[in-house]
Amino acid sequence: MASPESIAFPSALIWGFALLLALKEPIQSDTIIVATLGGEANFYCNFSLSMDVLQVTWQKRNGTSFQNMATYSPIHGLRLIGSFQKKVSFTRAAPKASAITLQNLTLEDDSYYRCIFNVFHHGSFSKEIRLNVQTISELTVELHSLLPAEGLLTAVCSATGKPAPNITWLGDRDLEETPQVHHIQNTNGTVTVASRLTFSASRLHALFCLLDHPQGRKMKALHLEKGREGRRHTVHPELLQRRQAYSKTWVREPF
Repeated sequence: MASPESIAFPSALIWGFALLLALKEPIQSDTIIVATLGGEANFYCNFSLSMDVLQVTWQKRNGTSFQNMATYSPIHGLRLIGSFQKKVSFTRAAPKASAITLQNLTLEDDSYYRCIFNVFHHGSFSKEIRLNVQTISELTVELHSLLPAEGLLTAVCSATGKPAPNITWLGDRDLEETPQVHHIQNTNGTVTVASRLTFSASRLHALFCLLDHPQGRKMKALHLEKGREGRRHTVHPELLQRRQAYSKTWVREPF
C-alpha cells in the first residue's frame, strides 16, 4: 500500500506545474508603442506555451468593440481585411510569432490593438497593445507693441502637439514677468498651447521661446537690439547652456 507521502508528492508536482503555467506570460509583446504622425508602428506578439496554434488574429479597437485587421493561419496563409489592406503589412508570419507594421500613421490610428492566438483544445489567448501617435507643429512667435509710450511689448509663442507641448521663455537677463499660458483642446486629440509674455523692451536685448516635447526640442528667438548697438550685452549663463540643448530656428522680428 502506498504511503501518504508517495501520493502527496505527484499531486504537489502537478499543482506546481499548473501554477507555473498560470504565472508564465503566454504572450510576449510591447505594452505601449510610441510612434510619430506620418511614420510607422511595428507590432509583434510571440506565443510561448507548448500548444498548437491554429490562427493568429490582429484587431484594432473601434469605439467599444474590436475590429479585425489581419489574420494568419498555417492552412489559409495571410489575410488583410478591408481598408487595412493598404494600412497593414506582415513582417513575420508564423503560428507562434507574428509581427505587423502600420504605415502612414494618422491621429485616428491612436488606439488599442490586440493580437489573438487561437489554440487547439484550449480556446484563445490575447494581449492588448497601446499605440500612442505623437506630433508637434512648428513654433509660432509674434511680437506686438502693447503700450508704446511706456515701452511695453507683448510676445506670444504657440505650438500644437500631442501630447501638449511645454513652452517657456528665456531672456538674456532674468525675466521678472510671469507669462500667461492658455491650453486649447482640439477635436483631433492635439492641444494648442499659447504663452503670452508682457515685458519692458528696455530690459532685454533678446528673448527666446523654448519648446519641450517628446518628439524633440525647438527654440525661436526675438532679437530686440535694433537701435541699441552701443549697449553692453552680457549673455545669461543659463541661455548659453540651453542653446546647446535645443534645435535653433532663428527668426528676426522687427522691433
